[in-house]
Amino acid sequence: FPQRDRGIFDRTHLRWFTIGDARALIAAAGMSVEAMGFVLRLGDRGDRRINGYLNRLPSRLKAWYPIREFLTYQFCVRAVAVR
Repeated sequence: FPQRDRGIFDRTHLRWFTIGDARALIAAAGMSVEAMGFVLRLGDRGDRRINGYLNRLPSRLKAWYPIREFLTYQFCVRAVAVR
């Protein structure tokens, strides 16, 4: 992965995961995914106004495969211990 001064490739991000990797890591820790969300972004230095519009799209449109796969900047996952 490239190293950059800002964004998801900056020096503070030591590991990168696919969403499948994250799910497997969570399951291996004896946990399950309780909720998952994602943030859309157009480019690393995307226009704030455009990104605002992207993230206000209806949920079904945001979740549409081409949009989710090509414009997701970050996934946020909440996991809980399996009881």
